Amino acid sequence: MKRIRLTNLALLALCSSAVAGEDLLTGGWRGERKAFADKGVEFSAAYTGEVFGNATGGITRGVVFNGLFELGLDLDLKKLTGWSGAHFHVGTLDTHGKSGTHQLVGDLGTFSNIDAYDSFRLYELWLEQNFFDDAISLCAGQLDIDEDFASTALGSLFISSDFGNSAAFSTSFPEPTFSVLALGARLRIQPFPGVSATFAAYDGNPATALSNPSPRAGASRDFNRHGTDWSLRADEGALLAAQIAYAFNQPKTATSSDDANGKGGRAKAIVETQKLGGIYQAGVVHHTGTFSKTSDTQLTSLGSFLAPPRARSEHGDTVFFFVADQDLWREPGSIGDGLAVFGRATFAQSDRDLLSRAYEGGLVYRGLLQKEAADRLGLGFAVLDISKHVSDATRAANRRDQSYAATPDFEATIELTYQFQLNAWCSVQPDLQWIIHPGGSRELDDALVIGVRTSVAF
Repeated sequence: MKRIRLTNLALLALCSSAVAGEDLLTGGWRGERKAFADKGVEFSAAYTGEVFGNATGGITRGVVFNGLFELGLDLDLKKLTGWSGAHFHVGTLDTHGKSGTHQLVGDLGTFSNIDAYDSFRLYELWLEQNFFDDAISLCAGQLDIDEDFASTALGSLFISSDFGNSAAFSTSFPEPTFSVLALGARLRIQPFPGVSATFAAYDGNPATALSNPSPRAGASRDFNRHGTDWSLRADEGALLAAQIAYAFNQPKTATSSDDANGKGGRAKAIVETQKLGGIYQAGVVHHTGTFSKTSDTQLTSLGSFLAPPRARSEHGDTVFFFVADQDLWREPGSIGDGLAVFGRATFAQSDRDLLSRAYEGGLVYRGLLQKEAADRLGLGFAVLDISKHVSDATRAANRRDQSYAATPDFEATIELTYQFQLNAWCSVQPDLQWIIHPGGSRELDDALVIGVRTSVAF
């Protein structure tokens, strides 16, 4: 497949030249799309392009471009075949560009959440079956753990990967997240309104070269480049996850039929959502594989005389997480405009994980200049704490080898971002990030990353 590469200037030109009032860039075939949707077939396509530069600090100054092209197909199997409660989804993506993290900054958190090695790949592929008016949902296929666990709705505004999938997960064990997913199954139960319990099991390692949990495993070049390697290896273990969540006072929009029938649906929805809403989650993720002790891994990476011939191992790895999204103030008469706060805390096992803790949080104002939360302004903070075992091993190596390696301590990111809707299908998002201790130590100077992202829905 020939890659689609659109610069931000080209994307902005598309946005400014398109027909006003259309819901999508390709709005000219709206009638055909609606006819397909009425039969249970929906198509989606989107392109995200961004330009980011490192103004100071990090590895070096410079500018990079990254792009992400997504295609999706959703089938409502009840409409299509009469299969009640069933939904099928398949999605592909193409990532391209240069990695600003690897070439310019050297940060652990990855300052762009679309930064991935160049590849056209199968992304999501799953079948979901709901029972008892959606009180029980079972989904199986190639899954993304972020869709169901430890995600913060408000944090999705931010461009830094710190606010997406927790770095405490991605640096601890291989997991199914952007851009490499894994086979798995997920069960969600909603016994009461707003209360849910979610359980899932995934392949323990979808691409061994990305992260190999076994200290005795040899080097691997398996990147699962096209997302179609579905082999299950018993020696890699499994990834298990469980979460409980409570959501309350969530916004409800009026149906078109209510408005058309003069029932005051929109006014009723506004009244029903004046109370401040929130979503709270708590859970655990456990990998059943075997992991190297972080102190031994660090000594080996430093080439220290203290490094053992073979890293000691520990069985299993567990990470706990807590997530909160909470409205603080809502503009009078609005469904979604106002100020909200979010936070997430993740705790890992420091004797086998690079990070012992990760904290993310921030403020988001929805509807600052555009009504109904069309635009969003956000200020986010993230702190990644390096394991004490890694720090102690570095100090010991410096003493024994008379070396001067920087002692790992933490990495922190402050991000200020604003997403503005140019029209219904195009958004522009200028972004600024101050990254403290890139790479988790004082070896690199603090970096100032500045950029802009443009997103278009076709």
